Amino acid sequence: MLKQRITDWCRERRIKHLSHAAKSAFLDGDKATARERWHAMAAEIGKRSKGQVRRMERRLWERIKAGGTR
Repeated sequence: MLKQRITDWCRERRIKHLSHAAKSAFLDGDKATARERWHAMAAEIGKRSKGQVRRMERRLWERIKAGGTR
């Protein structure tokens, strides 16, 4: 379980990095690179473990119940 959590954490860091890289490339006018980063980010999102998705949904639901979405 701990190994999976570490893997999930690393995946989220990759997703965050790819998101920033895609935004930066798009703002620089390099749409081809932005598209590559976007597709790589989508692939990483698709690889999220079931437990990771469950934890993310639970945190989101708790924030919604508390009166906020962030």
